[in-house]
Amino acid sequence: MAIILQVSRHSWKARVLIGAMYALLLAGSVTMIYPFWLMLAGSVSSEYDFNDFRLIPKYLLSDDALLGKTLYERYGKINFTAFAARYGILESCYGWSDLRGKKNLPDTLYSKERNLLQKAPGSVRRILKDYHDFKAALPPQEMEPLYPDDPAPFRAFLRKKYAGERTSEKELVDRINQKWTRAFTTLRTILPVPGRLYERTWLPSRRPDYDDYMEFVAALPPERKTLISSGEFYLRYLMLRFNTVHGLNRHIGGSYRTLTEVPYERSGKLAGIYDDFVKTYLPLRLLRIRRNETTVSLWRDFLNKNVPQQAERLPFFTTVPVDPGARILWGNFLKERLPGMEVEIHGPEEQFREFLRSQYGTVENLAAAWGTPCASFSEIPLPLKLEDCHLFERDKKDLRSHFFFANYREVLEYLGGKSRAVWVTLLLVLCSIFTALTVNPLAAYSLSRGKQSISVKFLIFFLATMAFPAEVGMIPGFLLMRDLNLLNTLFALILPGMASGYSIFLLKGFFDSIPAELYEAADIDGAGEFRKFYAIALPMSKPILAVIALGAFNSAYGGFMWAFLVCQDPKMWTIMVWMYEFQVNNASNSALVMAALALVSIPTLLMFIFCQKIIMRGIIVPSMK
Repeated sequence: MAIILQVSRHSWKARVLIGAMYALLLAGSVTMIYPFWLMLAGSVSSEYDFNDFRLIPKYLLSDDALLGKTLYERYGKINFTAFAARYGILESCYGWSDLRGKKNLPDTLYSKERNLLQKAPGSVRRILKDYHDFKAALPPQEMEPLYPDDPAPFRAFLRKKYAGERTSEKELVDRINQKWTRAFTTLRTILPVPGRLYERTWLPSRRPDYDDYMEFVAALPPERKTLISSGEFYLRYLMLRFNTVHGLNRHIGGSYRTLTEVPYERSGKLAGIYDDFVKTYLPLRLLRIRRNETTVSLWRDFLNKNVPQQAERLPFFTTVPVDPGARILWGNFLKERLPGMEVEIHGPEEQFREFLRSQYGTVENLAAAWGTPCASFSEIPLPLKLEDCHLFERDKKDLRSHFFFANYREVLEYLGGKSRAVWVTLLLVLCSIFTALTVNPLAAYSLSRGKQSISVKFLIFFLATMAFPAEVGMIPGFLLMRDLNLLNTLFALILPGMASGYSIFLLKGFFDSIPAELYEAADIDGAGEFRKFYAIALPMSKPILAVIALGAFNSAYGGFMWAFLVCQDPKMWTIMVWMYEFQVNNASNSALVMAALALVSIPTLLMFIFCQKIIMRGIIVPSMK
């Protein structure tokens, strides 16, 4: 019978009451749906936009947010200084949060590049083709891979190089450890070994791990590699020394508006600053000393003064020597004795100009081929921003799809290497459901059909187990499993959950509510007690059995503490134990953790949907009896 009679519903008080009830139900549903939706939105974000806490990530709707997120992932997330120097925005942006707040970001960063891309797409293709040909001719030691914080491609390269189709992960890691003389435990602990391209005295070394990484970089397509221009180093030097353009103007009496306007050349009042940049900041591997009588004489005098015993043995080096001792001497000579006019910069930018000169001969031929005006080869920069703009405009749709599934793809890749855990969890779930639907109904039926005096005592005993939290029984349970030599076995996971005091209590109450006439009719037909159990009691108990099955599934699938306690061998870890390790290793990446939680919740959701109709019958049927 309804709580509010049909006749009473026409009064305004009843309508207000009904409206208030629906409002409360709606508010309750919002409080449940909103956090879940927020978690799903967070699972498809990253460190760049996770703290926005939007129900729909902004990059799915806005090109501004998509570009900022793309650059964040493309250039290595936290390396903002290098990116800002490359784009000439060191003075206007001090972190990725500043970039995230800007509007019309594509037009702000790529005003010239987008204009060229719209008016002369053929010229853009020709410029980028020459740039890609140039990168293909360079040694990989001078290039940086884009998306450097994604180790998955490098690990895939190692698997392809060191493993066959049927090679296990352990065999692969053992082969890598033997080659690199390391002690990795899993493939996920292996990270790329990039060069320190921003360090002044660094030179490529001959190490197995670095050689493999350079082989990986060389195999990347040109669009996945980038270069560090000498102009980027110069801008970073000016920012580090003068902080702002006003500091530079005060020093030289100039009137530059931004540091990006400062010419990258040795001339006028900037000669001293330029020489100091070359001698103290620019990496030595990008420098060349002119070989002439003056420089050779200065080199000999420097050696005779500092290392007279080695002066005759050390030759004159035009580029930085590989030997560490000679490298220190060469760097000190460059800084202390060599005039700035005798040093040449030979970085990627200068090599690109030489490449174009060898390809086209004259600047007129280059301008005709590119379809853009060019005054001289010395004014041609590396088309870094043009390449980024072209890729962004071309791949917008794919970028959104990539970012949307990136976290889930990484979690699935992690679980893909844990196939044994999947099978252990599946077997545990199936056995737990089977035992829960076998042991509990048998025990409850026995109590329901037995003598009530004895049944009540047993029932009180079963209910007493519900008075204590599960953690209380873990230590005696662990000791029991240890004494039975069942640790690190599937039995240790299944046996403690075979019977449940709550399930027995629930089923006994349902069995007691079954009309006695049904059992009497079965007795007349000659049915035995077991026949009554599976032909009468079980079919009528489907709603309760569905609830018990769902509980057994949740306990087996979602259990972590007991599974980790009795099975400390990683070979017997369940999915939840591995997920705990995954969360610990990625604790700083909340978006990735949320993706993992959302993904492992799918089986529980499917199980609930499967049992939903049966559970609803359990709510409706008893009220109709």
